[in-house]
Amino acid sequence: MNILLSKTEQDLLFLLEELTKHHDWIELPVLAEKLNFSIEELQEHLFKLEQLFPNLLIQSTKEVIQLQFDFQNTLDPRIAIFKQSETYSFLNRLFFKEEDSLDQMCQELVMSYERGQEIIQHLNTKLPPHYGISIQPSPLVMDGTEEDIRAFYLDYFSQSYNFLDWPFPSISEESLTHLIQLFLDAQQVSPNLSSLRQIKYTLAINLERF
Repeated sequence: MNILLSKTEQDLLFLLEELTKHHDWIELPVLAEKLNFSIEELQEHLFKLEQLFPNLLIQSTKEVIQLQFDFQNTLDPRIAIFKQSETYSFLNRLFFKEEDSLDQMCQELVMSYERGQEIIQHLNTKLPPHYGISIQPSPLVMDGTEEDIRAFYLDYFSQSYNFLDWPFPSISEESLTHLIQLFLDAQQVSPNLSSLRQIKYTLAINLERF
C-alpha cells in the first residue's frame, strides 16, 4: 500500500520508521545519508512531521536527533502516515460514498478541486498495475471487477487501521463478531486474532458493497 503514497508522504514514512528504530541520539548527517536526503531535505521533513503530529516529541540539537522513547513503543509509523494522507482519506471516502461528484468529494475533504484531480491521476498510475482497478472520475467509482475491488479494499483497510479500530460505522462489530463466532464454533475452527480480523473485514466490505 505504500506505493499509493505521494513522494513526500513516502519520505515522511521512511523518516518516521527510522526514528522509531533508535533509542539513542542519532546524528543528523548519518540519518540524512541513510535516507538519501540532503540535510536541508531532512530538516524540511522533520518540520513537516512536527506539523502533522504536534504531540510527537522530537528532541533535537543542531547535530543530533531523538524520538521520545514512549512514542517509539506506541507509534505505528505506517498507520500514522496513512491517517494523515490525503490519498488515503480520498480512498476511504470513495469506499463509503461512491458515485458522488468530485466537487462533493473535495468539499467534504476540504481540498481544492485541482488537488482532487491530482489524486485521481496519481492513483490511476498506481492502481492498475498493482490491483487491476482504476478510478472513474464522473461519477466517482472504482472501475474493475468486483472481486479485484473488494480485494483492494481488504488490503487497504487491513493496512490502514490498527487492531483496535473498526472502520465501518454502519456495521456493528460486536454483532458481526458474534455471527462469525457462531459459524466458527459450529465448524470447530479457532482462528487467531489476525485471521479473525481478516474475516470480519472481508464480510464488512462485502456487506458495504452488496
